Amino acid sequence: MPDPIYAASAVYTEDDFIGFMKVYNRKDKQLRRMEAIAKWSVKGAGVVMVLSAVVNLMGVVYARVMLGETVMDAKLLAIQAAMLCAGAVLLFLPVDKFSGKRAWRMYTGQGMNVGYRFYDNCYVETRQGNDKTFSYRDMALLFEDPARYFLFTSPNEAHIIVKSGFSQGDPETFGAFIAEKTGLDLTSYNA
Repeated sequence: MPDPIYAASAVYTEDDFIGFMKVYNRKDKQLRRMEAIAKWSVKGAGVVMVLSAVVNLMGVVYARVMLGETVMDAKLLAIQAAMLCAGAVLLFLPVDKFSGKRAWRMYTGQGMNVGYRFYDNCYVETRQGNDKTFSYRDMALLFEDPARYFLFTSPNEAHIIVKSGFSQGDPETFGAFIAEKTGLDLTSYNA
């Protein structure tokens, strides 16, 4: 085979999988809607928990101060404090991050170097010394974020090309190259 036009390799990290989940959740309209519903449901649950905890704590303080209650139930205070903390966590919970971390824990190739070589008519993935050749026609969607390219070959699978891992070719021109070879639009996502 001739020299590749582009070559890149990387040992994937948890951040690569978090980036993948962010792009994955935004790749089509239905998933974007589902992601928005999940995000706002979690935030709504957080608001309800915080408000409930605040109202209950105000009731405890009112009973103590205004009604002269002398017994403070430690369990009640602990439950309200836990609700307040859990609600605050839900308000600021990054849903994609947890999905990415879960995907990373399930990934069996942790620590393995993954390489890609891109030629004029195909691209080759190398894992553990084994080459697998793909046609550019196999790609369905193209995305990039500031650190990576995501080359989707199915609705749930993508090759992750880490921009800092390029050993041949310019990572800044790779997007135009892959868009031309596949005939697909490259969608940028900056998170």
